[in-house]
Amino acid sequence: TPGTKFPTLGGCIAADVHGKNHHAEGSIAAFVESLDMVLADGSTVRCSRNECDDLFWATLGGMGLTGFIYAATLRLKKVPSAYIRQRAIKTANWAETCRVCTETQHEYTYSVAWIDGLQTGRKLGRGHVLLGEHADAREPKGKQPFAIHGEGRWAVPFFLPSGVLNAKSLKVFNALYYHRQVRRVADALVHYDPYFYPLDAVRGWNRLYGRRGFLQYQIAVPYADGAEVIADLLGRIARQGVASPLAVLKTFGPPSEGLLSFPIAGYTLALDIPLRDSGTIPFLRELNKTIVEAKGRVYLAKDAILEREDFAAMYPQLRQFKAVKRKYDPECRFRSCLSDRLGIT
Repeated sequence: TPGTKFPTLGGCIAADVHGKNHHAEGSIAAFVESLDMVLADGSTVRCSRNECDDLFWATLGGMGLTGFIYAATLRLKKVPSAYIRQRAIKTANWAETCRVCTETQHEYTYSVAWIDGLQTGRKLGRGHVLLGEHADAREPKGKQPFAIHGEGRWAVPFFLPSGVLNAKSLKVFNALYYHRQVRRVADALVHYDPYFYPLDAVRGWNRLYGRRGFLQYQIAVPYADGAEVIADLLGRIARQGVASPLAVLKTFGPPSEGLLSFPIAGYTLALDIPLRDSGTIPFLRELNKTIVEAKGRVYLAKDAILEREDFAAMYPQLRQFKAVKRKYDPECRFRSCLSDRLGIT
C-alpha cells in the first residue's frame, strides 16, 4: 500500500506502487493476477502473466498510457488484526540509518525511516527507523481488533503565507520531532492508519506549503554506492538551503517485470520540496544527473521536472515499452503532459 489511502486502484496499478514492504513482498505487481482493459480502439482484452503478457507488463507502471483498466483481479493478504507491532529505532547519523535499514529488512515485513534532511556534518541523515509486523488479534487489549480508520483529526483550513516553512523553522521542528523519542529503541502497538498513512491525519496538508506549492521528488539508487550517493544528495540539498519538511528512506527488493516500473533493488529517498524560487527546479535537475550516473531513477508518479534524455537513461526498457504502446495504441490516443514531456508520445 502506498503512503496514502486515497488513490484509486487503477492509479496504483498504473504506477506499480510500492509500500513499506517492498523489500519483503515487492510492488503491487506481485499481487495482480489479471487486468481487464479497454484499448484505444474500444476493444476489450484481458491480460495477465500468461495472456497478452506484453500488455500486462507495460500497463503495470505504464502511467495509464496503454488503455483503461476497468477490472483487476488481485490476491489479497490476510492480516490478523488492524494493528501493527512497531519498533522505532533512533539513529544518530546517515551511516547508522542505512545500517539499521539494511540489517533489519529480512527480519521485519515493514520498514521505513524518517530522516532529518536539514542536518549536516556528523548529524547528517539522523532519524527514526520504524519497523513493523502485523499484531495478533489478542494483542490490542480492550480494543476492537479490526477497528477501521476514521477521518483526519486535523485540517489546514487555508494556505499558509509563503516562507513559513523555511530552513530555520523546519530545523526547530525536526529537532523537536527527533528528540521526542528519548530511548534509542521504543516498542509500541499502533493502528495501521498512523503507521501506513501518517499524513492522512491532516486534511489539506498541502496548504502548509502556501500557494506556491511544492514538488514531490523521489529517487531510487542501487545498493552499490547507494548510501554514498544519497548522502551526497542530502548534503547538497542542505547546503543549498532547500528545506524539505518530509524526507523518507526505504529499501527496495528485486524489481517487478513492469517495463516502466520504478523500484530497483536499493535505497529510495522521497522528499517534499517547497517551490520557493526559480532556482529550485534547475537545482533538482542537476541532482537528476547524479542519479543517472549512479544508475538510479526518478519516480514517474511524483515527477514534474524530469527531462527526456535523463528519463531515457534511467529507464532502459523504454524502447520496449514504446513498441508495446505502438502495438496497442498506434495513434497515441492515450497520452499525458508527462508522456509528451518525456518523449513517450
